[in-house]
Amino acid sequence: MPAPTPLISASQRADSAFLHSVIQDASSKNIVFIGAAGNSPVTTPFYPAAYPEVMAVTAIDQGQIASYANRGSFVSLGAPGVASSTSATSRTT
Repeated sequence: MPAPTPLISASQRADSAFLHSVIQDASSKNIVFIGAAGNSPVTTPFYPAAYPEVMAVTAIDQGQIASYANRGSFVSLGAPGVASSTSATSRTT
């Protein structure tokens, strides 16, 4: 059984010493954090994505950073963020 995956749904311009300490502690226990860089096309760091322990992900559109997506040195990687779709299948036994 896979380990539970923590989910923090937050994005803010203000740094939080408390949240950063929680992430640092969990990261030291090999828990991986991935965070959204934000959706205001600026280079201003958004937290918790901007913490060094978090992989910040921005949106990509046709190989370029999406026009609405944050960018900057704190961003680790990009992922499809425009006109992307998912599908799910259901199987009965």
